[in-house]
Amino acid sequence: MDDVSWGVVGGCVLAVCAAAGTLIYLSRKAQTAATETQLVNTETKVTATEQAMAQAQADAPATDAALTTRLDGGTF
Repeated sequence: MDDVSWGVVGGCVLAVCAAAGTLIYLSRKAQTAATETQLVNTETKVTATEQAMAQAQADAPATDAALTTRLDGGTF
């Protein structure tokens, strides 16, 4: 093969490798974005759960008093 043919073959190989590298990069970028979205959703759920737990702890004395009153009064 002459130099021009080897140059064409080399150019094609280089182009294929560059395209594959670009696809791998874009795929990983998309995976990273999806993971970050999942992380934000998880953090939101954790915050909501923590707030619900805090509210339940704040409501606990009143709930206990109401249950005691019902139990003492035989309203169950």
